[in-house]
Amino acid sequence: MHMRFDGKLGFPGGILDPGENAETGLNREVQEEVGMDLGLLESDWVGAWYSAQGRILNHFFCKEVSREQFLMMEKEGEKAPEFGVEILGHIRVPLYSYQNKRGQRSGFPQFLKNNFSGNSREQLLKCLVEKNVLSSEEVGEALRLSTEC
Repeated sequence: MHMRFDGKLGFPGGILDPGENAETGLNREVQEEVGMDLGLLESDWVGAWYSAQGRILNHFFCKEVSREQFLMMEKEGEKAPEFGVEILGHIRVPLYSYQNKRGQRSGFPQFLKNNFSGNSREQLLKCLVEKNVLSSEEVGEALRLSTEC
């Protein structure tokens, strides 16, 4: 994920240029915002969400990358054309939960309380379950705990 220009957390993306399909437009946007060509394919498509407020249909893609690719994305991200303009920094999502000495929950449940852009929070949760990073039970527990943080 990344910190956007408006202070919200989100994913790379944008509006299609004339003549682009979703796959081509997304790969262009990822290159502009992440600084790398990830070669996203139609098979990486997870779903679509409609934003009534913006009257925009958001297509969400999720792609597994190797550890090396991930580290390269972090490194190259600061060189991306939109870094410092649309994107103010890349965010690692803490995929763990722990209780501190005062009994407060931290990690993923606390992260879920951030200000997310549009449907980014729901898209993150769906992708984590779909890619078997977390189980639906673990996501449900993190959501429950996020209301107690």
